[in-house]
Amino acid sequence: MTPSHTINVFIRQLTGIRFVAAAWVLLYHLQGPLNTLGVLAIPILPDVMRVGRLGVDLFFELYGFILTHTYLTRLGPRLSGRKTIDFWWLRLARVYPVHLVMLVVAGPAVFAQAKITGADLDLDWLNPIAFGKNVLLVQE
Repeated sequence: MTPSHTINVFIRQLTGIRFVAAAWVLLYHLQGPLNTLGVLAIPILPDVMRVGRLGVDLFFELYGFILTHTYLTRLGPRLSGRKTIDFWWLRLARVYPVHLVMLVVAGPAVFAQAKITGADLDLDWLNPIAFGKNVLLVQE
């Protein structure tokens, strides 16, 4: 087996983890309807679903692992400052524009939803400092 074939097989094996992460996030968002249907009466299920947002973190960890695993062979056996900077720049260029667009879209959407539903906008994460942290990707 060639090294590239081994890497591809290994990465395909991680598809199951991707499925678990996606299902976890989906169940997190379906807590209301599932509660109405009585599904949350199953022991332990409410506790697992309550932290379903961690499925997104699992996706990011898996993404980072796969990128690192794939690019370590491209970066070579020695640490190279230029190649490392190029790697990080390409990652940022791929993720940051989407993050910024969604941040700019989500903010007005929160205000619009509050206006329509009459919800309270006194949220601890809805302020200029939190927005700045999100722009700089240091919100957590």
